[in-house]
Amino acid sequence: MTVRRGSVALLFPFLFLAVGPGAYADHECGGSVSASYDASSKVLVVTAAVGSSQCDTTPSAEIEVEGFNFGTTQGCPSLGGCTLTWTFGSPLTDCFKPGPHNINATFSCNNYRVAGGTCFRGTNTTGSTSFNVPSSVASSSINIEQLTSTSIRLHMLYALQSASGGATLKLNHYLPTGAGEGGDIIAGTNGSSGEWTLDFNTGCWLPGTHRFVYTVTACNNDSKVTETSYAIPDEKPTIAASVTVTGPNAIRVDMPFSFPSSVSSRYLELSHTKPDGSGDGIVWIGPGNLQAGTWSQSFDTTCWPLGTHTFTALARSCNRTSTTTTATYEVVRKPHVDVAILKTGATKTAQISYQFHDNEPNGRSLSAEFLPVFPANTVTPVSLPPWSGDSGTISVDVSSFGTSGILRVQASNSCGDTDIKDTFVDCDCHADEGDKTTGHPVRLWDGSMTYSERDPLPSEAMTLFTRNYDTNDLRDGVFGVGWRSAFDAGLAHFTDGPLDTVTIQMEGERKAAFVKSGGTWTQTWPAGISPAATLTQQSDGTWLYRDGGSQLFRIFRSDGRFGGFDDRASPTKVLIDYDASGLPLRAYAADGTWSCTITATGNHITTIAVADGRIWYGSMRTRAHCFSR
Repeated sequence: MTVRRGSVALLFPFLFLAVGPGAYADHECGGSVSASYDASSKVLVVTAAVGSSQCDTTPSAEIEVEGFNFGTTQGCPSLGGCTLTWTFGSPLTDCFKPGPHNINATFSCNNYRVAGGTCFRGTNTTGSTSFNVPSSVASSSINIEQLTSTSIRLHMLYALQSASGGATLKLNHYLPTGAGEGGDIIAGTNGSSGEWTLDFNTGCWLPGTHRFVYTVTACNNDSKVTETSYAIPDEKPTIAASVTVTGPNAIRVDMPFSFPSSVSSRYLELSHTKPDGSGDGIVWIGPGNLQAGTWSQSFDTTCWPLGTHTFTALARSCNRTSTTTTATYEVVRKPHVDVAILKTGATKTAQISYQFHDNEPNGRSLSAEFLPVFPANTVTPVSLPPWSGDSGTISVDVSSFGTSGILRVQASNSCGDTDIKDTFVDCDCHADEGDKTTGHPVRLWDGSMTYSERDPLPSEAMTLFTRNYDTNDLRDGVFGVGWRSAFDAGLAHFTDGPLDTVTIQMEGERKAAFVKSGGTWTQTWPAGISPAATLTQQSDGTWLYRDGGSQLFRIFRSDGRFGGFDDRASPTKVLIDYDASGLPLRAYAADGTWSCTITATGNHITTIAVADGRIWYGSMRTRAHCFSR
């Protein structure tokens, strides 16, 4: 028995070694895994079939789902194996990223028993499967509805795979320049499908193509983008302008205009510029609520400045795109007057023609007067016959006024616009009328005998010692009746109504008249001469007169008396001194090369004496020259 026991004791270890773990090293647990995903409910079901285990621990399976950050394990209720099921839903499955997802499974069912009852663990096995998650955004779309000419509505539809989790709706607006406008516009969903609408006022949007980008995003990782565009036409307005005369001193500016229908901000403006380029300081604003039409603005043109007035009309869209146009109106209100001297025998008639443009019959005036010549300085009014109407011709006898004056006719209106015409009563002849004398010295046009003589005194004195005689001239000069010379010449400065006037009596029969306008003296008689004569007053009160194109200046003193000659083409300058009563005392060259002493008795020159006492002019005429160095 003892031996038998010993034999048995030796046998068991041997058997253990024979059937140890190495003998079952290839025993593996069986298992498989599958999955299904329902997009509408966002439910994931994972199923694992697990094989049996022989001993100790019941079989189990662990699964890991791509997109989860954890693993989960389930065990079978018995050693015989089983089918395990995992169900995952919201919120775990709300934000699955669209696309394929893998599931890995590890099966633990490899326990086995050996002889003697010992339980060993074998090798775990693995399995895998996958499922696909469709986009959470099933569909999206955007379209534009035109509500009015300046407003639109965007319709943005969405459809989600499931109502759980929701989604974010976003709209971006891009200008024609490509820049974004206003940032993101955000909204949320309500249910698995719906519509988001937004209204826009497009009245002053930039012309060009505007883009709208609509994005539906679920879980920040699943987006669907759609877009559309909307074109804004050119916003440039049109405007024209014309001027209509509506009555006396009344006009109307008519401005037809049109704005594109897509423009909601409209502006109309009218400004007026005077002929001198200045404005009124006023801007007339037109109606801003009309898309098209005609805007009219009336003006009272009474006493508007003469010349071309410009009206500038402006139409502006959205305070950035403008169109301008102009219309002009010529104010021709200044009256016109002309005068001609008609001679029949000894009768002289002034024929006066007038024309008024201002439609103001109560504000018109027509007058005539003889301008004074030196030494006089007061005008002599001429009585005119009755006149009326916008234009006409009247005649007045001027024979009784002799030959000494310049006749001035003025036509004025109530706005102070004046036209003047100066003419010389004694001679209204023109250069192309033929010979004025026959033989010598009778003039054909008035029968007067004329005669000139010059004393043989220094030639540098120019016409200083020349005398002119006219049988029709009854004035008493310093050399007697009918004689005119440089010592009788003079300048008269006076005011004729609103006109600052100068008349000049030359050393002969010639006369001239000037009116000051805008600071400049303008020759009014003789008229139509080119180049015209010039007249300037110096700072010391003296006057300088120059015939057009000549370098010879006639000097008139501040008291109006003739002061001498200044020949700018040579060094010659001749001057005259007068006594307190205005009679000449001395004539001399400014450079001192010669001089003469003049003596007068009463109002007449009696002698002109040279430096050695010899008398040239007078009772002891010796034909001696003035003193000359």
